[in-house]
Amino acid sequence: MKQSKKELIEFSELERRRQLQRYGKYECFATLGRLEGNCELLICERGKQRGELFSLSFSQKGMTGYTQLYQRMQIEAWLDGHECNRITYFQALGLLGDAVRQNYKYRMDSDQIHNNPSLHLQRIWSPEFYNDINSSLSWVLCRQDIQTILRAYLRAIGNKDAVLLYELNAEQSRDGQARNAYVLRWNHVLEDWCIFDFQILTCIENNKKEEDVTFFLTTYCEGKEQQVISVDMCLRVIREKGYFRILTDRVLEARYIYRGNLGK
Repeated sequence: MKQSKKELIEFSELERRRQLQRYGKYECFATLGRLEGNCELLICERGKQRGELFSLSFSQKGMTGYTQLYQRMQIEAWLDGHECNRITYFQALGLLGDAVRQNYKYRMDSDQIHNNPSLHLQRIWSPEFYNDINSSLSWVLCRQDIQTILRAYLRAIGNKDAVLLYELNAEQSRDGQARNAYVLRWNHVLEDWCIFDFQILTCIENNKKEEDVTFFLTTYCEGKEQQVISVDMCLRVIREKGYFRILTDRVLEARYIYRGNLGK
């Protein structure tokens, strides 16, 4: 007998709930550096009898370290020595998947991941999981003020942190792309520059709303050949679904401050 669309939806929701129950046996913790482009992720079995520790960079480096912890004492010692957020297993796999995709995209030490026995690394490749709202970074972005969001956005461009940029972009700025497709195709005119500082020149509240603001700012960037440039930009920031996001991003003008090795 052919199932109705409603029955299929109900079955899908039931399967999702079963997955959440199955993954509930893990306790997960992430250090506070995600918006700066790196963090450590601890996934341990409930009761903290065994754990796996991942060192993650969300630049081109990707996953940079992996350690197995076999004793509760080791896990407790690590937790005592780090300031962490407790997160869900879906959020933990989201962080892990974000970093590992950088390894493969930029061909950085992907062999050590391919040969890694961790089950968590095997679970990050499902497009259905990776595009799931439960894997998003809203858990950290919803706590940030507008200037922190601006700083994170500009830093992420130089880090080539396409996942964070996806999360920071307003939905209408994503051109309807799913998370994994956006990450693979992302590019930006300043992606090869490290934005190390910025200065807000002026800001305008659109329609007199504090949650819809256009910023005109100057960024200061360093290139691979030690060049330093200033770049005028215009960013429109809105509040959407619980946190500030970038609606439009325009590069207006760039100027050399120091030509570095190019001037020799």
